[in-house]
Amino acid sequence: ARDFYHEHVEYRNEQIAVLDDNDEIMYMLSWEVNKITYPRLSKKVTLNLYVSDFWNYAIDSPRMDFDYIRDIDVFYFENVEEYSVAATKVILKHFPEKKIYYKDKMARLFFEDDVIIGEPEDLEKPGDDVATKNSGDDAATDRPEDKVVIKVGSEMIYHIDFGSYVIEKKEANSINLMSSLYWLSDNISYGERNPDKTFYIIKAPIASSGLVKFISFLIFFVSVAQRKEEMNVIPVLDTAIAGDNNQFNDGVYKNVWEMFFKPVSQYSLEEVYNSKNVIIGQEGKMGANPYLMHVEYYSNIGPLMKEYLVLNDEMEAYCKKVRDGLGIEKGAKVLGVIGRGSDFNNPGVARLHTLPLEPQGIVDKAREVYNGGDYDYIFLATEDQKVFDTFMASDLRDVTKFIEQKRYEIDAKKELLHTRYIAESKAGKRNGYEEAKVYISILEMLRRCDGMISSTDCGAVEYAMSMRGEEFDYLYIHGADSNEYLKNKLAQE
Repeated sequence: ARDFYHEHVEYRNEQIAVLDDNDEIMYMLSWEVNKITYPRLSKKVTLNLYVSDFWNYAIDSPRMDFDYIRDIDVFYFENVEEYSVAATKVILKHFPEKKIYYKDKMARLFFEDDVIIGEPEDLEKPGDDVATKNSGDDAATDRPEDKVVIKVGSEMIYHIDFGSYVIEKKEANSINLMSSLYWLSDNISYGERNPDKTFYIIKAPIASSGLVKFISFLIFFVSVAQRKEEMNVIPVLDTAIAGDNNQFNDGVYKNVWEMFFKPVSQYSLEEVYNSKNVIIGQEGKMGANPYLMHVEYYSNIGPLMKEYLVLNDEMEAYCKKVRDGLGIEKGAKVLGVIGRGSDFNNPGVARLHTLPLEPQGIVDKAREVYNGGDYDYIFLATEDQKVFDTFMASDLRDVTKFIEQKRYEIDAKKELLHTRYIAESKAGKRNGYEEAKVYISILEMLRRCDGMISSTDCGAVEYAMSMRGEEFDYLYIHGADSNEYLKNKLAQE
C-alpha cells in the first residue's frame, strides 16, 4: 500500500479497492497526511510542520542519528502504523537489547516474538513525577539509574518550561522517532560539483522571529551540524524563503542572513545548489524532532554567537559610523539600559518572559545604578515610546545617549509588534532592511557598555551578553531572581 501511493501520487485523493482472488472487495485503502496536534493548545488545533514523508528511509541509512533513542530502555507503541513499524525495525536492528511493547495486537503480524504485546509494568502513570534522562551534547550528566520508558502514541507531546520547548522522554509519537532518526538522511543531487563533500542546507522560515531569535535559531543548527563530525556535513545557511512573511526583507526573495552577516561557510549557495550531495534540513519542523529540542535546551548560545556571528563589511562600517556619531569620548564609562516593552506586556508573551518593569521603574533603577557606579553616560535602547518619553522627561535626560529608531505605543492585549511591522511593510511605511540595520547598531553599542540594566529578558540583552566576551561591571535583568529559566540561563552564560 505504501509503495503504491508513493508511485501513484494521482490516486492519493481516491480510495482504492483491494480485491481477493474472486474479485470480491476485502477492504478499501486511503492515504492521508500525517497530522500533528498539540494538546497544550487544543486537541482541535493542528499545526502544519511540513513533516517529511520519509518515503526513502532504510534501516541502515549511513546518516541515521541514534542520539535520541540511544538511552531509552523501553518503548511502548500504542498503534501499528507505518512509522511505528519502521521505527521498531530500526530499534531491533541497531539496539536489540532494548525492550519493545505494543498495545496493538496486530504487531504480531509484523514482529512475531520480537515484541511484547501488553503494557510494560514500569510505564509511568499520569501524575507520577519520575525524573528522566536527557540527551544532547551539552546535556546534564546527572542521570538516574531508573529505566527510561517512553510511550509512543498518536499525538505530539511537548511541554513549555520557562520559554524553552522540552521533550521529556516519557511520551512521543512515531513521527518524533522518525524525525530524530532521519533528519540528516535525505540526500539530494543538484549537480556534479563537489562529489567528495556533503552540504547541509539550513533553510527555515524566519516568520515572526525577532532578529536575535532568528540569529540564535540558525546558529544553533550550524553548531549541531558541526558537532556531528561522524556525519561529515558542511552547514550552509539559506534564509531566502518564498512567501516568508518576515520583518527584514519586506517579502523580497533574498537571503536575510547575508544581508547583515558573513556566511558561516566558505561555499556560496550557488555552488552548493550545483553540488552532488546536499541535505535539506528539518529546521522548519524542529517541533517534530525531540533530539533537536533537547540539544537546543541544553545549549549555551552565547559562545556559539561569539564564534559564528560576524557582521559583513557594510554592516560593520555602518555600526561604527553610528557609534562615532553618539559623541561618547573614548574611555567614558557607559551604563546600557534596555527598556523592552510594547508586545512584551502581552500576557501570552509574558509566559516566556517576566513582565517588563514599568517605565518609571526603569528610570528609577537606572538612576540608582548610575549614581552609584561612577558612570559618565547612559545609553538607552527602547522601541517603546512610553519608556523613551518617561526617560527623557527625567533628571537623567542630559546624560542619556540614544540612537534614533522607530518607537511604538502598542496595546499589548490587542496587537503584537510583528503584526504592526508586517502591516507597515505592506503599506510601504517601513523598510525592514534599514530598520534592522539601526537595531543591529543598537545591539553593537549595547555590547560595548560597561554595565547593563534590562527591564526583562529579551533578545537585546542576550546579544549583548553573548557578544561582549566578558562580564559586565554590573548586570541587572528584571525577573532574573524569580524566573527559574532566567536563573538557569544566566548560570550557563
